[in-house]
Amino acid sequence: MHKLVISLATLALSSCSTIWLPAHSIEDERVCAPGIIVHGDSLQGILRVGTPRAELVWPDNRLLVCLPVRNVDIEPIRVVAEVRFLESGARGITQISRQTVMALSSMEVGQVELLSAGPGVFGFEVRLMWDK
Repeated sequence: MHKLVISLATLALSSCSTIWLPAHSIEDERVCAPGIIVHGDSLQGILRVGTPRAELVWPDNRLLVCLPVRNVDIEPIRVVAEVRFLESGARGITQISRQTVMALSSMEVGQVELLSAGPGVFGFEVRLMWDK
C-alpha cells in the first residue's frame, strides 16, 4: 500500500504543469540568468536569454524592461513573455503582469520589450512559456 501511495505522489509531482526553471544565458549556457524563468525543461533546452536591461521612461517614470531571447532549436517557435512588475502603492506591494507573444525562427534573437503600467516599480521577474 505504501508503495502505491508513493508511486501516485511521484506521478502527481512529475505531471505537474507548473515547473519553472532558470533560463540559460546566451553567452554561456552553463550560467543561469537571474530573475528570468522558463516553463518546463523542453523550453529551457531551446531558449537562451541575454542580460535584461531596465530603464525608467521619462516623464512618467514607468519601467521599461528589455530582454534579448534566442531560439537555439532548428524549428521555429512561439513563446509568451510575461514580465511581472513589483509595484509599491497605497495598497502595499502588488504584482502587475504584462505579456507579449514572440515568434522566433531557428537561431533567431528576438527582443522582449514591456513597459510597466505605472510608476513605483521596484523590481521585476520575466517568465517565458510556450504559446498555446
